[in-house]
Amino acid sequence: MIKHILMSLLFWPRFIYSQADTTDLDYSPLANPVLKGTTVLSSSPKNVSAWNMGYYLDSIHSSDCDNLESKPKLIHEIVDITWNGDTIEFSTKVNANCCYSFLGEIEILNDTLNLIYHGYGGLCGCTCCFGLKYSISVLKTEDSPEIRFAMMNDDHNSIKKIEK
Repeated sequence: MIKHILMSLLFWPRFIYSQADTTDLDYSPLANPVLKGTTVLSSSPKNVSAWNMGYYLDSIHSSDCDNLESKPKLIHEIVDITWNGDTIEFSTKVNANCCYSFLGEIEILNDTLNLIYHGYGGLCGCTCCFGLKYSISVLKTEDSPEIRFAMMNDDHNSIKKIEK
């Protein structure tokens, strides 16, 4: 009997520490998603509000850290705006910590689309120029506001006119 108790105690710590990590689990789309890498904060109040106005942030992608690329004049800037049918793509540059990934949101402020990013992750002793690409589906209704400008993170210095 004592032998069985000792054997079970030997394997007990292994059982406790071998539990699955939440980042390894496969969640359904209806469950709360695990944030991993650069991704959209799909259920944030700002994204839901924009969706209700006819603008849906489909995706956000980041390029790798580039120390050699020319850095934007500001902390962030909109480099290019491209319409592709009912989708609008924004190519941007962002100066941020080298170890960051990004969480993306959008917000409609009158006639301006606010492209929002939140850097997160480990802190490294360097700054890099990342490219962030936002892809937004435009599902306008008669009540949807007409956006004419875009900016980044509420920064009015980054405003760029949207031309179709």
